[in-house]
Amino acid sequence: MVHYRAVCLRALNQPARKTVARRYAMGDYEIDVETYELKECGLPKSVEPQVFDLIPFLIAERHRVVTKFELLDAVWGNRFVRECAMTSRIRSARKALRDDGKRQEVTRTTHGKGYRFVAQVTEVTTGSTDDVS
Repeated sequence: MVHYRAVCLRALNQPARKTVARRYAMGDYEIDVETYELKECGLPKSVEPQVFDLIPFLIAERHRVVTKFELLDAVWGNRFVRECAMTSRIRSARKALRDDGKRQEVTRTTHGKGYRFVAQVTEVTTGSTDDVS
């Protein structure tokens, strides 16, 4: 009984997870969460599943720095992974979006804290677009 109550109390104190938009557009790129596609200039671009998962998660949380722990939880869940696996996927996500660790025009590193998506993004809805930068 105590364990169940502690779990319920912990769940009540957790912030609600945001609903992720289905499609995002930024510059030459479009990310469709439902079809699991990243497109560059309208053409599909191949990325690893974990790399893909990082991008819409960072976009949805672009108003703040996302901690490394949050990224690990969101992308890898309960699996044990080393931090170097995450940094490798961040590097691949940057490369897929033609960014890098020096320019940081798309994903900015806050050393010792985490990452923030800083590129201008438009949420794409059926028939219209809403700028949400």
